[in-house]
Amino acid sequence: MAELVGETVTTENGNQYKIMGFLGAGAFGQIFEVQSGDNQPLAMKIHRNIEKELHQVETDMMELVAKKAKSKNIVKMHEFGDLKNEKSTNVLCDRYIIMDLLGPSIFQVLDSEHPACFENSDIIQIGYQVCSAMEYLESLKILHLDLKPENICFVKIDNSVKSRRIQDQQPIIQMENTQIRLIDFGTARRIDKRESKVNFEVQTQNYREPEVFLGLGFNEKSDVWSFGCLLSELYTGQLLFFGDERKNSEESQLDVMQTVLRRAIPYYMYERAFDSDSNKVELSETGISFHKFNPTPLKDIETIFTNVRINDFIGCQLFDLILDCLEMDPEDRPKFADISKNRFFDDVHEIVQID
Repeated sequence: MAELVGETVTTENGNQYKIMGFLGAGAFGQIFEVQSGDNQPLAMKIHRNIEKELHQVETDMMELVAKKAKSKNIVKMHEFGDLKNEKSTNVLCDRYIIMDLLGPSIFQVLDSEHPACFENSDIIQIGYQVCSAMEYLESLKILHLDLKPENICFVKIDNSVKSRRIQDQQPIIQMENTQIRLIDFGTARRIDKRESKVNFEVQTQNYREPEVFLGLGFNEKSDVWSFGCLLSELYTGQLLFFGDERKNSEESQLDVMQTVLRRAIPYYMYERAFDSDSNKVELSETGISFHKFNPTPLKDIETIFTNVRINDFIGCQLFDLILDCLEMDPEDRPKFADISKNRFFDDVHEIVQID
């Protein structure tokens, strides 16, 4: 949809927005920088030719978040609806969401500064804000289900790296401003006992928890696993669990998880998956196991404990928290309300807010 850049689009209620540039793609749409009629810079997410129900999921979640209370760490939605389009039908048409215009995502910063990672003080600030946003969603019984660096943006539009240094051959960066917002509710769901048991695959594979791999479905602790993966990536600048979206990589991903964490998936989780008729497990002479897809061979995998830098006390605290978040059984993972009280965040300080 890059051809839209430079055009002016009109909403069903007559508001006009000039499309200034392309920002990126979300779960079910593409995001543009736009200028409103009063010259205010904003972001517009366009769901092109998408069924109304899919668009409604995201707007419903964002409306609920906005109505219950204000959260300074979640992107603000200004309006949503249909774009004027004579070719549209009642079922299929272009729909939009107007949101705050934000700065670069954590992914964009890590990608442009590769192989750098964030300073510990920045990880404390960023991690606490993400945790605060997730704790708020937790109180509303909302699951984000796509927590990853691409979906966390800095508020400062022209945010940049303030300083760079090297420690143990690892480049480390510190940001000018660490205020962030959580974005993209395209795959978010309300916590529902009936729906959570559905074999519904969520999350980008590198941040996906073991129970979803096994076909057990998502649950109220799904985002906690992704949060643990995110914290590790902030510290190392690298994915904790590598893998890709090919079908034959799923078993390799499970093997990577267990090797990196030095933890085995409890056998009773395989039994639960088998009893729920999951197509991800199979019964063999040796018992129930993950369905074999000729996985990619594993090479030179280091454990999570090798990631902590020498004499880094704060790093040790961080990885204690990460290991808590990465418990194989979701019932053993902490809630975000408990994570926010973890000693790793004892030194968090108030961030100067950007309007």
